Amino acid sequence: MTLTDGPEAPQLIFAIDHNACMAWGNTHWGKTVLFTDHAEWSTAQIIATYRDAWHVEDTFRDMKRPSWPHCQPQFHWTDDKIRVHAFICVLAVTLAHLLRREVARGGIDVSLPDLMADLTDVQEVLLEYPSPSTWGARLTLTDRTRRQQQILDYLQIPDPMAKSVI
Repeated sequence: MTLTDGPEAPQLIFAIDHNACMAWGNTHWGKTVLFTDHAEWSTAQIIATYRDAWHVEDTFRDMKRPSWPHCQPQFHWTDDKIRVHAFICVLAVTLAHLLRREVARGGIDVSLPDLMADLTDVQEVLLEYPSPSTWGARLTLTDRTRRQQQILDYLQIPDPMAKSVI
């Protein structure tokens, strides 16, 4: 690279070494620089925390779904009511994540949306049996998939079929 005096202004004459550019790009481009104020963390902890950020992003995406405890629409007009609404939504999502973590400890690998769908599909049914000799009613659960039954068993949710209501 050279700088020369031109007739009206200085001129810069340069050439690009494409091989050097490619070598530099192969070692420097595509890198992510992470900044943190956690000086006590190891490099592995910082990288793991950065890579786990997608969990938080997914949670915020889930909170926008109408089938989830979500923050919108809000039909509140005061700041206090809006804060309480947001708190309840975040609390519900936090409890759902804790439930998924607990189920995962039991060896049931299921995503949070699938877990919520599985638990939503399990419903309680009241069966009434009128007959000339006895009147009776029993509670039971709807038919369950294998995974739904594993979840209920791990969470120790009993099948109410054994107890009579009336």
